[in-house]
Amino acid sequence: MILSLAALSLSALLQASAESTPTPRQDDWWQQRHQSMNSRGKQMANDCQLIFIGDSITQAWENNGATVWKDNYEKYGAINLGISGDQTQHVLWRLQNGNLSPISPSLAVIMIGTNNASGSQPIDTAAGITAIVDELHKQRPAMQVLLLNIFPRGATADDRGRLTNDNVNALIAKLGSRNLVDVLDIKDYFLSDTGLLSQKIMPDLLHLSELGYSLWYDGIKDYIRQHYAMEFLRENMPISDTNALSTDFLSSNVALAYTAFDKAPWRNTISNELFMNYVLPYAQLNEEREEWREKLMRIAGPIVKDCATTTEAALALNEKLFGVLNVKYSTERNRADQAPSETIETGLASCTGLSILLADACRAVGVPARVAGIAKWPDGEGNHSWVEIWDDGWHFLGAAEPDAQGLNNAWFKGRVAGAIPGGESAVWAASFKRTANLFPLPWLPEQDYIYATDVTSNYIGQDGSADPYQGIYGVALNYFSETPIKRKGFTFDMNLDALVKADIERARQQVWKAYCNRPAVEHIRKDFDNNRVSSGDYVSPYTTKEVGVRPRNGWPLVIAMHGGGGVPKEFNDSQWKHMQIYYKDHPEVSGYKYLALRAPNDSWNGFYDSYVWPLITQLIKQFSILGDIDQNRVHLIGYSHGGYGAFAIGTRIPHRFASVHASASAPTAGVSTAATLRNTHFSFMVGELDTAYGRAGLCKEFNNELALLRGGSDTDYPVEFSFILNNGHGGLPDRDLLARQLQFSREAHPARLTWQLSDDSTPELSWLSIDQPKSGQQIDATISGQEISVVSSKVSGMTIWLDEKLVALDQQIVLKHNGKHTLHSVQPNMSALCESMLLSGDPNQSYAAKLTQ
Repeated sequence: MILSLAALSLSALLQASAESTPTPRQDDWWQQRHQSMNSRGKQMANDCQLIFIGDSITQAWENNGATVWKDNYEKYGAINLGISGDQTQHVLWRLQNGNLSPISPSLAVIMIGTNNASGSQPIDTAAGITAIVDELHKQRPAMQVLLLNIFPRGATADDRGRLTNDNVNALIAKLGSRNLVDVLDIKDYFLSDTGLLSQKIMPDLLHLSELGYSLWYDGIKDYIRQHYAMEFLRENMPISDTNALSTDFLSSNVALAYTAFDKAPWRNTISNELFMNYVLPYAQLNEEREEWREKLMRIAGPIVKDCATTTEAALALNEKLFGVLNVKYSTERNRADQAPSETIETGLASCTGLSILLADACRAVGVPARVAGIAKWPDGEGNHSWVEIWDDGWHFLGAAEPDAQGLNNAWFKGRVAGAIPGGESAVWAASFKRTANLFPLPWLPEQDYIYATDVTSNYIGQDGSADPYQGIYGVALNYFSETPIKRKGFTFDMNLDALVKADIERARQQVWKAYCNRPAVEHIRKDFDNNRVSSGDYVSPYTTKEVGVRPRNGWPLVIAMHGGGGVPKEFNDSQWKHMQIYYKDHPEVSGYKYLALRAPNDSWNGFYDSYVWPLITQLIKQFSILGDIDQNRVHLIGYSHGGYGAFAIGTRIPHRFASVHASASAPTAGVSTAATLRNTHFSFMVGELDTAYGRAGLCKEFNNELALLRGGSDTDYPVEFSFILNNGHGGLPDRDLLARQLQFSREAHPARLTWQLSDDSTPELSWLSIDQPKSGQQIDATISGQEISVVSSKVSGMTIWLDEKLVALDQQIVLKHNGKHTLHSVQPNMSALCESMLLSGDPNQSYAAKLTQ
């Protein structure tokens, strides 16, 4: 009996073909890229929401598609799992060998199979693609899969490879009937009406140009946006809405939200997070759920058609919308929490109903907006609601109460200045995304599904007096300007502690601003202007260059240290000059500042004596204040003499770095402590024949020590050792090192720290500090929920700095220290914030509370 291909179900055709048998490739570069993907996954474990799986066409998102990727997929923590030349069997092997561990993306985009075209039958290629989908759902059963048809290739429709791929596409179409699998054909984005493929899109008629990647993005844009928008709504919507609202209701809301947002002139100033939480949602508070978006878009659109900013749009709507709809404030309204249709139908609304209508109208034209309010005035009875809109920060306006002075002016401005953070007399702003707080609704006090953010700190002082957070800046500046002795007796007003508690991050930014403007910065500025850094009696010059484009959060900083040491000045100078060009530029990975540091002297241990770590710390602080850097992306690298420095510095102050690398060097006994590297990407490279001073052997011993420390952990001690066979001291293959290092970011708030001190000049490690650091002291500390466990040796005067990202500062904390259990209550306060900022010089490692032992 002969069956046609069309008559067979895909599952019946699947056989254990080569295309569906997991198979690795043996090329070193392939294995290295595979491992780098696995490492990237570990780095992005908590952030990756999206993966692309495929071959060279997928991999080249990193080249021709880099701009499109950065603009549209980085916000999802996207990871590229494409490798040039891969066939289905290779992808299948990679998935089974770590590509998905430990990430849990909600969406996988697959485009694979074109490399099978020349040697495989369509049925076997389809079997391989099916095996990939099966493997994805075996490992991640809840993940959505977007399977793309294999892209067209060849100039014309009768191209042999294209025809083969078309046959594969016909077979895999049936996978779209599976749950959590969608099959999408976007060939029309690439082909002309007559099926011709332009070399402007695929120069070699196979691989995409920059235009081609833009077209790929266009082809899947709506699907991806819809996926993440629906995911956000479903993850955050109340249970009652989950049961009551249909998929069609949500889908229509998402489509209309994007339609309006795409037309808004201000769309490029609004982050994805703002769009999701304050444009996309279909409700403000507990009002009746209804499809208001299309109607309000039609009404509000003409009102804002000439507006260039969200401020202009919000003011125009507040001035004209209520007149157009013939709606006014009235205590005769039906209920406080009216939805837009009821307000429009009756023409009457409370302040809450008016605010819901105005906020929804803003959202209907792409303006981020939310309802804010106070449940009980601190100076008497009553409550009030109003609207906040986003324009480079949140600003308020009274609904149906236009003010000629613009935003942040309303009759309640003076009264709300007396709001009290944290309770019913606080100012709360509604959040669709779930938070730790609920919006207090006077008409529904027992509600448990409308979430909110305490924004009281934005209103205190709004009666025309100075912003109280400016007061934090002034007091912090005074503190930083005092002598060390006077700082010990410095007292902070308790009212400032209330502001810190209300908004730690806002207070932190004011303290950081004061730190950057303290008198001591004048000396730092002179050093910066003269391309040098100084600490105590030691001075090191440096050169810098900018490579690529500045990332959004500031420039990553690469500190490179030269070889030499223990030789005449002229030789060290030549080594420094060589280090200025030694490492190859890699702007395609990230823009960065490259700093070649000259050793402060010409001694044998110029880069790894006890004066060096304070010098490097001062250098990082200098660039944090004046160099526009991202403190979470500072990298330290060195070769030979500089490599010894990397071993010493990187193990002393690892919390300062995103990554550290040492080449052609070795750890120094009594100086380099492996245990302290628990949370820092540390790598080292040595040649097999580099046996002078025991370098190769010492590196192998150090690697063995780290392996013992790591145990079976997949996350602790992220260290890489490269032992280069048949290589001596020079010529190590590390000149492209930055392509890897620049991918790393510092873990600024690790939950566990191990600290072994080998000198007396390192007072802090992340959220631990010691009043009198001494060689031989040891601490191992872990934060887990509200419990802190510490084992220490020879330590007194220890401080545990508490970060709101690791521990709830409004709940009791259990401290287990060397077997002794104690219970502690802490409150955020100005003193801790200023002390820790002065200690670290890093806003990412400054803390609003502390425990001392």
